[in-house]
Amino acid sequence: MAAAPLWLDILIFGSLALLGLGYFLKSNERHLFRIAGFVGVGLFWGVRAAIFVAEGSDAINITFTGLAMPFFCYLGYHEWISFGKNEENSALKWACGATFLGGMLYFSVDRIEIVASGLIQVVAWQSLWLMNLFGYGSGWTVGPTGQLGGELGAPIEGSGVVIILGCTSYEAIVIFLGAVFAAQMRADPWADYARVNEAKVAKLRALTPERRKLLGLLYTVPVIWVLNLIRNASVIYLYNSHSLDGTAASFGMTGFEFAHVLLGKGLSFVALIAIAFVLFKTCPEILDNVNGLMDLVRRGQKGKGGGGEAKKEPTEGARPPSAEPLPQAAE
Repeated sequence: MAAAPLWLDILIFGSLALLGLGYFLKSNERHLFRIAGFVGVGLFWGVRAAIFVAEGSDAINITFTGLAMPFFCYLGYHEWISFGKNEENSALKWACGATFLGGMLYFSVDRIEIVASGLIQVVAWQSLWLMNLFGYGSGWTVGPTGQLGGELGAPIEGSGVVIILGCTSYEAIVIFLGAVFAAQMRADPWADYARVNEAKVAKLRALTPERRKLLGLLYTVPVIWVLNLIRNASVIYLYNSHSLDGTAASFGMTGFEFAHVLLGKGLSFVALIAIAFVLFKTCPEILDNVNGLMDLVRRGQKGKGGGGEAKKEPTEGARPPSAEPLPQAAE
């Protein structure tokens, strides 16, 4: 991420700290910390969206950061409802914990230049190694990390391409780490569903919740890392081979923009969706929480909907009484 004003750093780290307090506190005041944290994170992304527009960033960055502001403010609104009713909403608590951990991990690396530089160098060299493995990019090398075009990056000399933090897949990895960390695991989540393919879930049922969390991370983090290296190598190859320049011109784009934005980011998004479904199979509690957030629009007068549960919290190994069965989730 490009350099940002100091007050913006204070805003995001302060907001994430408030979410951390809101996640771990037990008193009803935890909701007030979550409200302030969610609204602060929303404001941060709103400002980032405006900065992206001013910098002429691509439409994908602008769209997702722009949508983050109303989304997090909406979560803050529902935490206000939970505060008034003195209830815990399992989906909102999960969103709070996932945002706290994922945000702290990402922005700590993003703002500590020596750590970000090291990560960028590792990804740049591995991407180049992958290209060399297939006989491409011979004689190229990775230059030193520095501020290039207002952003920290390392050039792959000879390719005309710079690897930045956004090319490391670190954002996606910390999102999955946060989602798994914050999940309230149950001993047998499949018992909540009306239809279950017993043969497919038998081995997972035999695992403890902690081992299923670990398995979920093994199914996601290494896969994301490898797929990102393939993406980097593919974008660099397509850019330097000029094989898509004609198609890119028909869209009013350069060859690099077409390969990076449409193919690189577009296909990466599809891959992340597929990886998420694998995680849902291993840790269906995460899917329950995602559905709980979607269900917030139907939240009733008594807190029903969205996983709300008055004055109680789900415990490890126990089914939250308010969780609604998802008949097709285990098919």
